[in-house]
Amino acid sequence: MVGDRANRWRRGLLAVLLLVMLVAPAPGIQDADTKPAISLDDPRLQRLRQAAAAWEFRTGPRREVVDVVCLVPDTASFIEVLGTWDSGHWFPILIEDVEYTSKFLRAFRPSRVVRYPTSAKPVTGEQLWSAATTAVGRTWTSGDDRDANAGNRPPIRPRRSPPGVVISNPDSQSLPGAAALAAGRFQPLIRWDAKGRFDSLLSNAEAQALARDLQSTVAQVVPAFQRLGDDCDFLTLALGIPYRYEGQGVTAEKGPAAFDDLIGRHLDVAQPNHVRERWAFAGRLLGDEVRSVYAAMCSLFLQPDEATLINIYNTNGHPFGDYQHGLVADRLKALMPVTQRTKNQTGLTGWHTTFEPVNRSSLVMINSSGGNRQFNLGQSETGWTWDVPLTEPSIVYKVHSFSAANPMDSSTIAGRWLANGAFIYFGSAHEPYLQSFRTPELLVDLMLRGLPLGAAVRMLPEELPPFGNCWRLAYLGDPLFRFDPNPLHPRLDQWARLADWPVYGLPSAPTSPDDPLAVLKWVVQLTLDASRRGEPAPEEAISKLLSFDRQRFKGPLRDVRDMLIADSFAQRNQWEALRTEFGRWPSASLGSSAKRWLESARVRLLQRALAEDDWSEATSIWIEIVGSEPSVALLRSLSERVRPKKDQADRLADWRRLLQSAKQTVKRENLTKVIDQEWSRLDGKSD
Repeated sequence: MVGDRANRWRRGLLAVLLLVMLVAPAPGIQDADTKPAISLDDPRLQRLRQAAAAWEFRTGPRREVVDVVCLVPDTASFIEVLGTWDSGHWFPILIEDVEYTSKFLRAFRPSRVVRYPTSAKPVTGEQLWSAATTAVGRTWTSGDDRDANAGNRPPIRPRRSPPGVVISNPDSQSLPGAAALAAGRFQPLIRWDAKGRFDSLLSNAEAQALARDLQSTVAQVVPAFQRLGDDCDFLTLALGIPYRYEGQGVTAEKGPAAFDDLIGRHLDVAQPNHVRERWAFAGRLLGDEVRSVYAAMCSLFLQPDEATLINIYNTNGHPFGDYQHGLVADRLKALMPVTQRTKNQTGLTGWHTTFEPVNRSSLVMINSSGGNRQFNLGQSETGWTWDVPLTEPSIVYKVHSFSAANPMDSSTIAGRWLANGAFIYFGSAHEPYLQSFRTPELLVDLMLRGLPLGAAVRMLPEELPPFGNCWRLAYLGDPLFRFDPNPLHPRLDQWARLADWPVYGLPSAPTSPDDPLAVLKWVVQLTLDASRRGEPAPEEAISKLLSFDRQRFKGPLRDVRDMLIADSFAQRNQWEALRTEFGRWPSASLGSSAKRWLESARVRLLQRALAEDDWSEATSIWIEIVGSEPSVALLRSLSERVRPKKDQADRLADWRRLLQSAKQTVKRENLTKVIDQEWSRLDGKSD
């Protein structure tokens, strides 16, 4: 066992996407004498060490991974297929969606893609909840004991199942993902019918009452939950209850705090300085059926294998020097490819170059500053939400003010990373202060030692007072994700239970070459087959799809058509083609994903043009963006990028003409105001 443990420490970390963004701490906080812990051996982490020793033996049985991915059309079918897992076998299941299915297939690379051979009867409400808990319980056993467990109670066997619970209810869109994590991690799926909207702000009293109600709900299922190292150390919320509450600040001010950091603490036994000891670490699964299942499957079946470390803040002294990446990079280079960037190597051009054509890196550490939509990139340049790259499956750890203030909104940093493909995100729901985040050195040490990520990122009260108290940091995703010491376990090529399941077809040509729906189906099949091999869709298939009038595709079929084209163009770095194709159509005809991808294409191409000093091309893209009725923040930020320098007389004259023309084009008063402000700057009337 000792030898296995040592081997685990050497090979355990195969990556995690860490986007670290730093903000200047408030006076008094930044001068604290206490140094942060840098390893699990620190005396302040004694309780964490003791709990980790218990977690080491509570990973559940190791299942054999069947080398397939099963695609299903809906939630009911997903639940039925989930119930085919047993205690010794499992395989990824996805609710089919071009954007996220393709990302997962490229990362997992199955030998084949299969379909469920029957059509599940649609179920909702109480029937869906009953089906989900039944399916979860069935996955924990095999043979004649398939119905021995109730999925809303801890498994009868194995007794060394992970010490966590998943909390959801029949009304939650995230229920399928919740069921997957419960089944995959041998955790009971607990029902909690708490009320409230995700984006509402609870009072402190309301939050504590809700947290106590959750504790009571957990206690009814897992009585031994009161301390770390017992039967319930991890809570996964998969429902839309409020995300923030009115907390009490660690300095003089007060402000919103993360509800998910309030739960899992002893609220009725306050120690001096309002310390609330932890009994569990929490995470939250977000998104609808498709996104929650994607996040769950990524967490259960993928291991990161590449790192990018970007350090915008280069100060060596305490406390900012504690967040340098040098030692982290040295440790990671023995395990995976590492790309490292410093303040002088970034800026907007460096940022986009690093993630060209999409982010394929599973570990990115970026020290910066900013708000919920913008982040400092050095060289006096600022990145915005629209600069967040499209990404393959990734884990994001972001030390940054406000980045996770509203992760359900894709116009914010956390929301954009999650929409673009990240499956775990750790960040701040409000101003956090630098020292509230564990340093990269400590975080990597904990991950190397195999701690679940939900515990690796969270500070204990005794670790660095007062930041281990109920605070402002939020973990979005599976808190029991941990790095596999041996991610390359041989997969099982065949499993009798799946023997008759149809393999996803791959016809050589569409059944009816002149029928757009037949061609669409054919391109979907080619795209998924290419994705499982890590390749983009064949160019000839995309060309065939483009040959049909887009108007012939209606509703959801149009969205599928658009995302097939977008994914192919992005994988090939053909952003100009994506810009041209999507830019042809009225914005109202584009789905939310297509709009997001078009925005990414335009911003990337504009930044590329500026880097090449092609101002004419940059302004051409700017004009397109003006015509798309953009957000105020997007228009203002891109106008600042395109604005000529004071010594560029010819460009300044052209810029005036462009502003005048744009003012005649825009229809919204707030956009007109942005253009007027830009004009005032040219006349020296505004900073």
